[in-house]
Amino acid sequence: MVTWWSRGKVSDFCAEGPGFNPWSRHRFIRPPNPSFNSDKIAGTADRDLSPDLPVIDSLVSLVYCKSDALDHVATEAGFFRRLKRKSLRLVLTPYLQSGQIEEAQQLSRVQGAPFPDDIPSYSGFFTVNEKYDSNLFFWFFPAQYNYEEAPVLLWLQGGPGSSSLYGLFTEVGPYTVAEDNINLIENPFSYHKNHSLIFIDNPVGAGFSYTNATEGYVKNQTQVGDQLYSAIVQLFTLFPELQDRDFFITGESYAGKYIPALGHAIHKHNPTADIKINLKGLVIGDGFTDPLTILNYSDLVYELGLVDNNTWAQMKTAEDDGRESIANGNYSEAFEGFEDSLGIFEYASLVSEYNVLYFGNEESGGDYEEFLQSNTVRQAIHVGDQTYNDESDEVYIELLDEFMVSVKPWVEELLDNGYRVVFYNGQMDVICGYPLLVKLFQSLNFNSAQEYATASRNLWEVNRLVAGYTKSAGNFTEILVRNAGHFVPTDQPEFAFDLIYKANHAKTLAQFDFNAYVSPYNVLYYKNDESAGDFGVFVQSNLVRRSIHVGSQPFGENILTVYNQLMDEYMVSVKPWVEELLDNGYHVFFYNGQLDYMCGYPMLLKLFQSLNFNFAQEYITASRKLWT
Repeated sequence: MVTWWSRGKVSDFCAEGPGFNPWSRHRFIRPPNPSFNSDKIAGTADRDLSPDLPVIDSLVSLVYCKSDALDHVATEAGFFRRLKRKSLRLVLTPYLQSGQIEEAQQLSRVQGAPFPDDIPSYSGFFTVNEKYDSNLFFWFFPAQYNYEEAPVLLWLQGGPGSSSLYGLFTEVGPYTVAEDNINLIENPFSYHKNHSLIFIDNPVGAGFSYTNATEGYVKNQTQVGDQLYSAIVQLFTLFPELQDRDFFITGESYAGKYIPALGHAIHKHNPTADIKINLKGLVIGDGFTDPLTILNYSDLVYELGLVDNNTWAQMKTAEDDGRESIANGNYSEAFEGFEDSLGIFEYASLVSEYNVLYFGNEESGGDYEEFLQSNTVRQAIHVGDQTYNDESDEVYIELLDEFMVSVKPWVEELLDNGYRVVFYNGQMDVICGYPLLVKLFQSLNFNSAQEYATASRNLWEVNRLVAGYTKSAGNFTEILVRNAGHFVPTDQPEFAFDLIYKANHAKTLAQFDFNAYVSPYNVLYYKNDESAGDFGVFVQSNLVRRSIHVGSQPFGENILTVYNQLMDEYMVSVKPWVEELLDNGYHVFFYNGQLDYMCGYPMLLKLFQSLNFNFAQEYITASRKLWT
């Protein structure tokens, strides 16, 4: 996610739905994994096991590190299996250096309760900067089906400083944490079903990833990309059979910078690398990729009816200052414009900037952070007593000066070099809202830019529901996901599962057949959705007719006649009568539903602002108040 400073602390309004737990209906069902055979991973003794590893600086020689004293231990691997591993971290880099691939695989296997045997996984640390003892934590899940051919998918969280284990346990991983914070519940829409799935806590300092010096924290996206590249090369050394698989990078929010950074690093290193990564594309969810085009929240939330014209003006002033700072290369001041605009919006609306349907921090289900504090879990995933930072302030602070720096040129570079690039956005997101990202898409300078400008938008169907809307040109695709906020896989897990599968398997998103489409009366619904019984049938019953004294009078048979009689004046205004009533002392109330677009609130605002009545000027300058 993108987090931001507000009144001296990080605001993190994560919205996962009001009282709705998407996992509550799923039992502890773990289907068999017929295609995965751990022997296929372990049986690597006859391969070249000692490729050069591009660890930043030189490779560290530690194997396990006691996190309390940060004392490096160097001894034979067999000795460590006899150690009390509760306080130890498993660093795999030295094994890879020395060609002990099978040993490294065996040590990194996640085993024991509460982790199911039929969902195998591997975890540990890769050293990415020996000088400062910087290590990235990874957790790898082989594809449940068709492991031998399934693409490899890396998931990255945003922040900056957010742990990718958030994505593992609440969005796209094989399981989520039960409400007892002890057991796990299978995720039926896990991306590991048709991808070999990797989570990396990135950058160093996020999640379980750690460094032994302040200088070890990254300062820019080039460093982020290079360290991730080092980790991925080490992972492909640990599992050499993955090297020829299609590789995709995905994630959300501030990872909209990390993903192009890693893509750029791979593209840069691949021509001369011993281990070539078969990068095919990027899939970026609600990406904070280009802050300049995103810094336009005022128009977005005004059109959503979440602020009035006065608050809009305050937000716009802050955004104008931020854009001017970006133009002058003063990115620290630009961040203040970003911070101030969102702060004004938050104060005025109390609505979550991650999903406009929610308020503040609405959580459901178990607490994965508490789950990760269990000694049993820590031993199983080989992190010892390493501190876990779900949101790292240190990472955030170190990257603050480049928070508002764009990585748009890397996106354009990757597009022009044939990599597939997919952006998707949740309809209800503000912080990386779809209308803001469209400005980025329209400004991209790449081979198919003109084709994109004239491309048709298509409906996207999942199980005969409108999942969203998509537009493509060449190797670029953008997707709006309906009824989702910033965390699309949480809000719409089935839609996200369909999206990632088709994006990474070169399949077209299904086009809709127009049997049902979005209601003009509520954009969350389909036109033919009915939430109650058929009142027309109800009033036809003899019992009801007798009760309401209508006898045999037909019901509704003349509706078309009435409609046609009024058609000539359908577009005639009654605004003068409203003004007359106001000036004669009558109370006039207008109310509008936020999700209506037949008579949408932003449209009615134009009427309110144009009314000519005694208190018109007072209305223009009036303050908007919260209604609770």
